[in-house]
Amino acid sequence: KQLRVSAPWAKVCVGGAVCRTYNTILENTYATGNVSGYGNIGGLIGFEDGSTIKNCMATGNATGYGSVGGIIGAILNTSGNSTITNSLGTGNAKATAGNVGSAIGYNAKNTTTINNTIGIGTVTGSSYNNGFLGLFDNSNIAHPDRHGGSLYIDNSYYWKSSGGVTDVGGNIPNKAAIYTFVYDTNKRPVLSEDNKITLISQLGENWSEVSCKLKTGPGTDNEGTYLIPVPKTLADKVCK
Repeated sequence: KQLRVSAPWAKVCVGGAVCRTYNTILENTYATGNVSGYGNIGGLIGFEDGSTIKNCMATGNATGYGSVGGIIGAILNTSGNSTITNSLGTGNAKATAGNVGSAIGYNAKNTTTINNTIGIGTVTGSSYNNGFLGLFDNSNIAHPDRHGGSLYIDNSYYWKSSGGVTDVGGNIPNKAAIYTFVYDTNKRPVLSEDNKITLISQLGENWSEVSCKLKTGPGTDNEGTYLIPVPKTLADKVCK
């Protein structure tokens, strides 16, 4: 399959795998490189529009001015609804301005459904820097065409020490089941140090737990090898 980034989009759209998806199915895809640019910067996809993302993973850091995410920089559903399932971002997300999250930076318009998706990296930004999704924008008066969007998030997670202010920025009138995890002394993600319920046990049969070197995590050097959940279809392709 061929992926092409045209020059106008390249200024404001950078993704580890692809700049923009438009009414597309992207499945069993991974990206490992760091990405940077001005806006709409994602470890996997820069700008996502009305697509289905399933069993995907990004391990690189994402850096830009705004709308930056460990998996997807921005979701703006002009062509239909979006679905993100069984996907993971391990890299750090950093925005000079704002709209930054460990999984997704920005989301607006129509309906986005997210399930079994994880952001592991740290989050840095001056506004709307949040643990999972930077900003859900369904009422911004500067963008009246983006009103009325719906966001449904189920069984999704981010690192408790990511640096995010809250789970998701903005007004979420719909379902948002987002949880945090921590690393135990064995560098394995668990829901809390007290109950020792592992993150992998909450994700189902489509995930495997593998040893992966991360550029984030507890410790003075913020780097080390951790046991993390990975989409099963990618378990033999990443974190070797």
